[in-house]
Amino acid sequence: MLFFGSSLMNICMGLSVLLMFFENVIDKEKEIVKAAKTEARTGLANELGCIEWLNTMKGKNEIKKYSAVFFDLRKFSDINRIYGVENGNRILAGFGNLMLGKIDRDEILGRQFGDQFVAIVKDRNLDQFLTVLKGVEVPFTDSVSGTENMVTLSARVGVYQIDRTDLDGEDILVYAAQALTAAKSKDNNDVVWLTQDMLDRAVERKKIESDIRAGLNDGEFMPYYQPKVNVRTGKICGIEALSRWKHARRRLATFHNNFFV
Repeated sequence: MLFFGSSLMNICMGLSVLLMFFENVIDKEKEIVKAAKTEARTGLANELGCIEWLNTMKGKNEIKKYSAVFFDLRKFSDINRIYGVENGNRILAGFGNLMLGKIDRDEILGRQFGDQFVAIVKDRNLDQFLTVLKGVEVPFTDSVSGTENMVTLSARVGVYQIDRTDLDGEDILVYAAQALTAAKSKDNNDVVWLTQDMLDRAVERKKIESDIRAGLNDGEFMPYYQPKVNVRTGKICGIEALSRWKHARRRLATFHNNFFV
């Protein structure tokens, strides 16, 4: 009887250890999944995190109450030059934390890369959010001297007011990014809203990018060799290879509207 009791106790202890092991594995998997959707420097959502958040709203009318806001910080390279890269990273993290406090719990803020960010905010909060981006003070502690400092950051912004329920999250970000591209090309425009012309160009670009991927898989890109001639001797001193795209539906693909690959 004593042997049976000891064996039962050992089994229970073994099951408890096994259960703890599986719980730990599950927790680690959750941490890995969360890390994959998080931008390490600021702790904000990364592009994948934003896309997945948007995809959970796909097909729901609720998504049409939101706008996608793509923005990058003005002249942030000057911040890095003046204060150094380490302090620049601290400023980015501080800016992200401040902006996170400007959105509601049913909205999302993410960092794409560098000084570029994206937010999905409700239309009713959009004007207030854009006002903040005109100028926000960010405190930071100098990484070398330990002194407290303050910088004022502003942003150029592209806005896509989401008007469809069938779009993937990636498409929504592409549309907002198209508006930001337009904002960056116009010195006097802090905020640019997506227009139909911009939308047409975004759709065209996405189609071309898809064709490029297919062309690479199908061997449609060919090297054309161009000689380099020494102007003093007149002799060939080298060559450079230029890639030409033999499109499946055209002899040689050409681009317009300043499309850059």
